[in-house]
Amino acid sequence: MNKRLEKEFGERIAEQRGWHWALTSFAVEAWRETSETSDVFSKN
Repeated sequence: MNKRLEKEFGERIAEQRGWHWALTSFAVEAWRETSETSDVFSKN
């Protein structure tokens, strides 16, 4: 899945750290921008 998303966006979405997977800074920034502009994640 990560390879497909990297091909689509040109950036890695997740990286493996030891036995665990973590979101990259690119993914965190994209999530933050989406949550700020989306009505689904409203803070009301």
